[in-house]
Amino acid sequence: MRKYFLLLLSACVLPTLASCSSGPTQQQRVQEQLSIMRGKTIACKQQFPPIKGNFERRATCEASAMYEAGANAGISYDAINELAGTMKRLGAELDQGTISREDARNQLNEAVHKAYAHAASDAQAQNLELREHQEHCTSMPLADGLVTTDCSP
Repeated sequence: MRKYFLLLLSACVLPTLASCSSGPTQQQRVQEQLSIMRGKTIACKQQFPPIKGNFERRATCEASAMYEAGANAGISYDAINELAGTMKRLGAELDQGTISREDARNQLNEAVHKAYAHAASDAQAQNLELREHQEHCTSMPLADGLVTTDCSP
């Protein structure tokens, strides 16, 4: 399950979440953060092998790496939080034996889609705010290199 999760996370989720509102510089920053996150998740795997009792700990460790990488890459916190919460819940259920690995994998896949939709929605709202600002505001230079912005209708 965790191998599948890391593959989803590194190959699909974070780059996709970041691409919702990013340019080339953002993509490069995401790739750098993914590299750092991969190293941290490898450490999580070594610290918490995939045995009953370790799944929730491992999910918490990997979620921590995901939060940090996402924050540094400028990805929506809410989207990452949704996904991390699901990871931790599924890890706990795997530890308790109340869910199969296949069911956990399916639920994780659903959570990935929800996180993507959440990030896309956040990015769309942010882009709309930026566009409205650009359409309705003008910057005016003042003395000493200062600039003021007027957004009056």
